[in-house]
Amino acid sequence: MDAVADIGGRIELKRGAFDFARREVEVGWFPACLFLSMMPESRHGSVAVGWHIQPFIGMGALRFGMSPSAVADLIGAPERTRARESRLREFREVDRPILTYDRTKLVEIEAFYDVPAVTYQSMDVFGVPGLECLQTLEAANGGALHNVGVVLFAQIGLTCGRLDEETLGDHSITAFARGLWDGRHDRFKPITFLR
Repeated sequence: MDAVADIGGRIELKRGAFDFARREVEVGWFPACLFLSMMPESRHGSVAVGWHIQPFIGMGALRFGMSPSAVADLIGAPERTRARESRLREFREVDRPILTYDRTKLVEIEAFYDVPAVTYQSMDVFGVPGLECLQTLEAANGGALHNVGVVLFAQIGLTCGRLDEETLGDHSITAFARGLWDGRHDRFKPITFLR
C-alpha cells in the first residue's frame, strides 16, 4: 500500500503527502489535484486512500447504481468479466474489489483480505482479529444471521465469511445495495459472536 491515513487527516504517500486540513498536495513528480483524495486509487496507480464501507451507499469512491463505464473511469477497466443472466461480475488486480452489476447498475462490492485499507466505521476490517470484526459488525447490525459459511448483516448492508476461522484466503466482506438481499433471510439462522 502506498498511503497511510491518520486521524489528523494527513495521508503519507510513497512520494508525497496530502493534508486535508490545508487542502494542499505535495507529490513531487506526480501532478495531483483534490479529486484524488476521494478516489481509492488514482488512474496512475500511485495514490491509495482506502476502501471505506458506507452501508447501502458503496465502498471507497464506488457508489451503488454506478454503471460499468463510470466505475472504469474511477478505478480502470476490469482484467476480466463474467456474465450470467442479468448479472455481470468484474475482476481487477488482487488489491481491488470484485464488482457485481444487475444489468448496468452496481449492486455488490466484494473485498478480499488482500484489498488494502478496507474499513467500516473506524475499524480496519482485515487488520483486526476476525472475531473482533464479526462482533463489531454484529453489534452495529443488532444481530447476525448465518447460512453455509455466509454471515449476513442485513441492517447495515454487509455479508462476509466466517472471519473468525483460520482460512485467511477465503476472508472477504461484501457491501450490497439496499433491497438486494430482501426475501433471502428465511434461509439464514441467527448466530452470535458476542460473548
